[in-house]
Amino acid sequence: MKTAKKRAKKTSRKSTGKSRTGGAKKSAIQNKATSATKEAEINPQQRMFASRPTGFTLWLRKSLVWQFIRFVVINIRMLFMIGKAQPRKIG
Repeated sequence: MKTAKKRAKKTSRKSTGKSRTGGAKKSAIQNKATSATKEAEINPQQRMFASRPTGFTLWLRKSLVWQFIRFVVINIRMLFMIGKAQPRKIG
């Protein structure tokens, strides 16, 4: 049974004149062009994939303590950046 299927595949491949990759050989330029179009034709569900947040990530988003810590850190970083941009006055 299996050998009959293998023979059928071999004969169908020979009759179409295609290689195992499924198409005739192309030049390097055509291969580059087709690979670019194949990348653009990715399944939309795969393109829009986003992983689900873990429980810890959700906790960090909701936690007031963590939000306050982030707020303080961002403000300190802004103070350093503003301090670097201000001209220095020599007394």
